Amino acid sequence: MIWAAAALICGAAGGYLAWRVKLPAGVMIGAMVGAALFGLITGKGAMPAEVKVLTQAVSGIFIGMRIKKSDLPILKRVLLPAVASAAAMVGLCIGMGAIVGIISGLDRTTAMLGCAPGGIMDMSLIAMDLHADAPVISVLHMVRLAAVVGVFPSLLKPLAKRLEGKGVPEKIPPKPAAAQGRFPEPVYWMLTGLVGGCMGVIGKLSGIPAGTLLFSMVGTAVLSITTSKAKMPAAVKRGAQTLAGTLIGTGITLEALLTLKSLLLPALLMLILYFGINLLLAFVLHKIWKFSMRTAFFSCTPGGASDICLMAEELGGDPTKISIMQSIRAMLVVALYPIFL
Repeated sequence: MIWAAAALICGAAGGYLAWRVKLPAGVMIGAMVGAALFGLITGKGAMPAEVKVLTQAVSGIFIGMRIKKSDLPILKRVLLPAVASAAAMVGLCIGMGAIVGIISGLDRTTAMLGCAPGGIMDMSLIAMDLHADAPVISVLHMVRLAAVVGVFPSLLKPLAKRLEGKGVPEKIPPKPAAAQGRFPEPVYWMLTGLVGGCMGVIGKLSGIPAGTLLFSMVGTAVLSITTSKAKMPAAVKRGAQTLAGTLIGTGITLEALLTLKSLLLPALLMLILYFGINLLLAFVLHKIWKFSMRTAFFSCTPGGASDICLMAEELGGDPTKISIMQSIRAMLVVALYPIFL
């Protein structure tokens, strides 16, 4: 426990530094690097198995919280395109993972999870359940997130103008003000944690792949829709990201580091295929369901939902539609990927 605590302190320090410099997925990546350095230097460091269950439950809570009762009218209109595009993306990314696996020599499960259109923490935690290479998967997702935040928006601007003609930003309806609760915020935090935690334990006991994450996510989504009281402070998410990064980092060995040098080609191939898949699905949403090209593109972009919505607002997309599309994609990926693999 002393070595685990020391690894966690190093992970927290690395996560804080990466968060302060605004690195994509910085808390988790920084924690992973900090814990890995600690393990490589000392030859010690391991986290209790219960940490994985806790981080999966918290991750599920934050995914489920994205769906709000106020989103239901829009959800009815975008449900079909959301499910269709998310299912198509899952299928295309599974194919992309197979290609990357053949070219890179990675095992099939690692390659497919590395190319999955899901969150870096969710996919890394699922990787542990499926005995895949979590550090490699984390690196591939870090590259993807960096490209999504730093490269994709600059490529989108000229493409959107050309495909939309004048490129007039979509009219975005005002978001309704959040209803005030009858109790202090900590009461709702405890309620959300209790529901998500209990459902996570049920999911763990069910034996379903990534059941903790899936059940926690569904339970919190139901709570959010039925009561609008699913709430959790952002600090809890950062704490879970720190735990997840430390958990992965303590498993990094010198042999694993040498393997990462061979990821340049598969990472580049993955980004090219991702951009092509995004454009294809965005064009379908634009033509069939009349999304603006900006909204369509960001709805299909696999990145952090909050980061994607912020970028979309700046470029004239509809953040409410995008948030719903991103949430449905995240849920389908968490539900389908582990079972398929």
